[in-house]
Amino acid sequence: MGIRDRNGLPYDPLKPRIQVALVDDFLLTREALIEAIAVADGSIDCLPFSTPAECARHLSWKFDAIVYYYRECRDGNLDDIAALRMSFPKTPVVVLCHIDMHKLGVLKAAVGRADLNCTVLRPRTMADLLKSLPRPQTVLIATNQNFPK
Repeated sequence: MGIRDRNGLPYDPLKPRIQVALVDDFLLTREALIEAIAVADGSIDCLPFSTPAECARHLSWKFDAIVYYYRECRDGNLDDIAALRMSFPKTPVVVLCHIDMHKLGVLKAAVGRADLNCTVLRPRTMADLLKSLPRPQTVLIATNQNFPK
């Protein structure tokens, strides 16, 4: 059957649209993020993957960005981020998380020690972020309400 876009059409990597790989091991949040991104900007196509290994099997696809949902309760997040950076060295990796500021600092330091370029951004919309990302880079987005301005 192959991978299909959110409209059920076959995925075409040659379409002039923003192509995003969304890696999240929970189906519920994966579907919610895909819908939120589609509402934010209809020119963004999200392809869902449950693991970095599944995403890495599609090395021939030219993604504009990879969105990885960081789960605080899960071991191996840094390994997952590193695996995505190794598989797609020229593609920005966006790490979504919702942790407090202290833990965010710890995570940012850990990502830095792993030699992954890490920037904390507070974009207005996901579309704004995806259209303006420099390459290659890992972007850490905190979704905590107490995020400093």
